[in-house]
Amino acid sequence: MKTCQKCGKTNRNEASYCKWCGERLVAAVAAVAEPVEAIEASRAAGSSGAVTSAGSVTGDGMIAKDCVKEPLASFTKRCEQTAEFRKRTGSESRPGLDCIITGETGTGKTYLAGKLAGILYHNKITENLRPKTVDAADWNEFNSKLDENLTKIKTGALVVTNCQNLVSAQGGSTQLDKLFARMKVDVNMPVVILCGLEDGFGTFIRANSNALSLFEFRFSIAPFKDSDLKTLCVSLIKEKFRTPISSDAERKLGLVFKKMFRDGCTKENGILAGKIAEESAFNMFSRGGSEIEAADIQREPFEELTEEQIMDKINAFTGLTEVKQEIRSIIDNIKRQKRDNPGKPVQLKSHFVFTGNPGTGKTTIARLFADILGSLQVLPSGHLVEVTRKDLVSQYVGDTALKTEQVINKAMGGILFIDEAYALKQGDDDKVGQEAIDTLLPYLENRAGDFICIIAGYTKEMTMFLRSNSGLDSRFKKKIEFKDYNGKELTEIFLNMVKKKGLSLSDEAAGKVGKYFERMYLSRTDTFGNAREVRNTFDRCFERLCTRTAGLSDDEYASSGKVLTWEDIAGPDGTKEISVESVMKELDSFIGMESVKKALRDLAEEMRFQQRRMEFGGKASIRPVNIILTGNPGTGKTSVARVLGKLFKAMGICSTDRVIEKSRKDIVSTYANESDKNMDKAVNEAMGGVLFIDEAYALAPFDDTGHCSDSEGIKALERLMVRMENDRGKFVVVCAGYKDKMRNLMKANEGFASRFTHRINIDDYTPEELTEIFRRMAEGQGYSFAGGTLDKTLKAFRKLSAEKSGKDFGNAREARNMLDSVLGNIGARVNALPDSQVGKETFFTILPEDIPFEEPKVASEEECLAELDSLIGLESVKNEIRSMLNEMRQKKMDSELSGRDFTAIVPDHYLFLGNPGTGKTTVARLMGRILYSLGVIARPDVIEVSRADMVAPYQGQTAPKTRETIDRAMGGILFIDEAYSLIQGDNDEFGNESVTELLKLLEDRKGRFVCIAAGYTREMGRFLDSNSGLKSRFTKTITFEDYNPEELMDIFCLYCRKEGYSIEPEAETILKDRFIDMYDNRAFDFGNGRDVRNMFGKVKSAVAGRAYSKMKELVAEGADRQVAYEGSKPKTITKEDLL
Repeated sequence: MKTCQKCGKTNRNEASYCKWCGERLVAAVAAVAEPVEAIEASRAAGSSGAVTSAGSVTGDGMIAKDCVKEPLASFTKRCEQTAEFRKRTGSESRPGLDCIITGETGTGKTYLAGKLAGILYHNKITENLRPKTVDAADWNEFNSKLDENLTKIKTGALVVTNCQNLVSAQGGSTQLDKLFARMKVDVNMPVVILCGLEDGFGTFIRANSNALSLFEFRFSIAPFKDSDLKTLCVSLIKEKFRTPISSDAERKLGLVFKKMFRDGCTKENGILAGKIAEESAFNMFSRGGSEIEAADIQREPFEELTEEQIMDKINAFTGLTEVKQEIRSIIDNIKRQKRDNPGKPVQLKSHFVFTGNPGTGKTTIARLFADILGSLQVLPSGHLVEVTRKDLVSQYVGDTALKTEQVINKAMGGILFIDEAYALKQGDDDKVGQEAIDTLLPYLENRAGDFICIIAGYTKEMTMFLRSNSGLDSRFKKKIEFKDYNGKELTEIFLNMVKKKGLSLSDEAAGKVGKYFERMYLSRTDTFGNAREVRNTFDRCFERLCTRTAGLSDDEYASSGKVLTWEDIAGPDGTKEISVESVMKELDSFIGMESVKKALRDLAEEMRFQQRRMEFGGKASIRPVNIILTGNPGTGKTSVARVLGKLFKAMGICSTDRVIEKSRKDIVSTYANESDKNMDKAVNEAMGGVLFIDEAYALAPFDDTGHCSDSEGIKALERLMVRMENDRGKFVVVCAGYKDKMRNLMKANEGFASRFTHRINIDDYTPEELTEIFRRMAEGQGYSFAGGTLDKTLKAFRKLSAEKSGKDFGNAREARNMLDSVLGNIGARVNALPDSQVGKETFFTILPEDIPFEEPKVASEEECLAELDSLIGLESVKNEIRSMLNEMRQKKMDSELSGRDFTAIVPDHYLFLGNPGTGKTTVARLMGRILYSLGVIARPDVIEVSRADMVAPYQGQTAPKTRETIDRAMGGILFIDEAYSLIQGDNDEFGNESVTELLKLLEDRKGRFVCIAAGYTREMGRFLDSNSGLKSRFTKTITFEDYNPEELMDIFCLYCRKEGYSIEPEAETILKDRFIDMYDNRAFDFGNGRDVRNMFGKVKSAVAGRAYSKMKELVAEGADRQVAYEGSKPKTITKEDLL
């Protein structure tokens, strides 16, 4: 390590300047480079400092490499000490003098090796002035007899060149391993000097501490700067080619090297200087001259411009108004400093942040900015060194700082431009990235004015990068934002490209090109390529032009071969005009979806108004449109979304009709911090079009309480919200899903909900619409229908629609499933026919019997009324039923006369109030048949349930259980007996949950089933009072009065008739008295018919007992068993049986 003489802090051996204070390190061990490779002439001359064939200098000097004197002095001193030690002691041994030299091509590695060999020779450490030099290409041969060869030169020096070809930067075994092994154990070795490129051998040696420890001296040689190359080239012209050079030629040489240096064309370093020296001398000799003139130097020189000329170049750029103003302000400030302090050098000690998307001119402006600062003599050379992370960060620990320092030293006197600087540190665990930043920071502070650093990148990423590195943020005080080019500016850039290529636009293209780039601007992503996008567009245009004009005749080519058409610009797809009317016509062809069609017609009218307003001078803008699309499976949400893509393009909302379809599996990742990135990718893919997210509620599934435990899903949702805000108007989001789950999502995140401008619900298909879908599907496959087939299909879909509910209903998928079943039935039917009855039509005609539907037996109204009248008592109930029937008949007649479908009539929900045994369940079953016979419900079934079928014992299970129970009753009647027991006290949370779900479904599925809630009158009154919603849902009440004594007797007699019993007159009198007593003394929960049934059961038991005893008695008296049985009156109710 080196110690700084000014601040006392330590630095790397390779450092030229102190990392902490910027002071030059005079005791450096590592040298900055030497000029040339070939030094054979100097070795032959016996002088370590003679001019070489590749163009070095005289004496011990090295051109513009003053810092190499110190390490050479250190090496020389070690050699002198070794010589003195050997002289005094007579020892043959030597201290370690092995060296490593690294640097770019042409920086003088071999020359430096020769100089070191000369120092060894002059101090009598080696016996030969010229070392043994082995190139990597010849190493295998030398290495095959290594011990023999080392013995031959043990009193000399071994120089191995191009060592980067003998090692691997990735580590592992190398072709130098055998040499390294000898150096560890053999003290009689020659001095070893290894030379190689920094990128390769230097990387290897820094990563291999075992190999590095074998070498006492290491020289890391930096490349030449333009002024060094000029000096070297002039020296070669004068010394090697013994040719004078004029001052104009010298000046031109400086400008040539300046341009090449700035253009990054000086990687050959000293070799390049030798080539240009030789070229110039040859040109002079060719023309017969005696002095090299400027004309002999035929390379292009740097064009020296004033700051005003350079500013004119900047001002010629399209757009960038704020950037131009900022640069002008900097120039004016520098000029003011010069005027205020004449003769005193001005330094610009600011470092800059350039933010913006690609293609906004950051790199180009940086180059011109360097030119301006050079012309104002604020920077010595004004060159630009452009780097990225890979140029600063090494994969090896401890190597990054050296790599970063080398880049900084290369930028001294100019500008260091770090593109995509935010990539320097890739996460908190990126230690090598942080090492690069830590290395850069002291230079930014201590060497401010000697160079300028510009870090550039996307605005968002650069902001986050600077915030996370406070040291950087404080050193980059000047921030310049390069905004995206607007539509007008993009058009201007494109037209400049067209003009530069010698092309023109057709009238149509000229009229539309502005709108094309306006749309490109409005639909740009957050990584928009700006001028690069325009360049790509122009390149595609030119390719289309070439293809289109390839077959033209010469005359045709002369007239139109250089004219770009609108199709050349927009492409074949872009020229296809889509009208709103044509898209709406396509949408109208969809079955049903009236709510969707109306919403989109309204939107089309709104956009038409906006366009007309723009035509009258209104500001050009795109109103953001984002849609929530709800509906059950099979309602056509995806199909609608695809049509929306075409419609929005036709409306001018989108620049393309592309619809990008995504779901949770495409976005939400199982890995941390990936979901938001996936959402970004999805949005970028959809930019300018539609992003359709199916089952959007699954992104972040919220429960009814608004809670979601899916952190990755929430990140994806939040990222979508940010992009919808930041890129509003650039793309359309359509989120689709079930209505209730989408409602939960919107309720849980109001910010997300607020970003949607339209909410459209697609209703389930009606049975008629499903029948039409079925018909189209079948006819699309070549099938026709026999008479009555579609009528039966409609009945099948009515039953299916009524029985299935909510998310279980497949809508259009049900039509497809029906067709699949029908085709299977056709196959079975046709296969059963004899060949004589089978023809082409047989295979492609759908008969009624092929429809998988068995129509239930329909009872007539007369049969239903006759059954009603057969019921004992219940006169008020019968009157209510007749009244209901009359109302239904009237509605049916009104529907038929007005041409409406009677199924549109929505039946009521009922309360059956009364004591048990009054016939509520019986009447409910009868109502099922009556409503079915009228076509009001799809099936006559009555699903009888109680609290146990609707209320679960555990939290969160009741609502689903209630829903499942109601699902079973779809299309029929749900009969809830003792409905008041659903809520058992004020604290019955589960019961209340069931009632809440029941109320919701009574409203949501009204017309799709009938609910009858039955129970005691008093308890049902309390039940209705417990929730105000119950009274509004159950709009019809039928009261079942208790049976009177005569009706009770009639019921008893009915039981008797059914089982073949007769009643003796005396017994009948007793029974009538008992029923009078039963009725007069009935309790509030009187059992009515149930009590009669119970009494009948007891009487039957009494009859059986009496008859059995009498039969035994008669048999005992000798009567025949048959006679005894008949004599016992087993089917007669007697007075005795009632006592």
